[in-house]
Amino acid sequence: MGLVSKNVQRINSGWRYRRRIPETLQKVAGAREFTKALGSTEAIAAKNYAKVDAGYQANRFSFELVRKYPSLSFDHKVLLLPSSYQKSLHFFRVSSVRARR
Repeated sequence: MGLVSKNVQRINSGWRYRRRIPETLQKVAGAREFTKALGSTEAIAAKNYAKVDAGYQANRFSFELVRKYPSLSFDHKVLLLPSSYQKSLHFFRVSSVRARR
């Protein structure tokens, strides 16, 4: 039958996972969609799908927590977010502090 999911797309280099981020979370996430390469063949993509989908769900849960508790300090919000976002947010905070001086 093959790899069938509305979140999987066939592209020139193989397969990718693509999912829209809900509008309420787009500002927190800093993106409108989540995309991740699944692999070059259908078999590899099928193997990686569950892990990538679980990663999306974990990221979405973290973003929902940050949005739900706006009174948290910046440092606590950063700790709730996935590590890939923590580094970019730390850079943003350092840059904005320097700009205020």
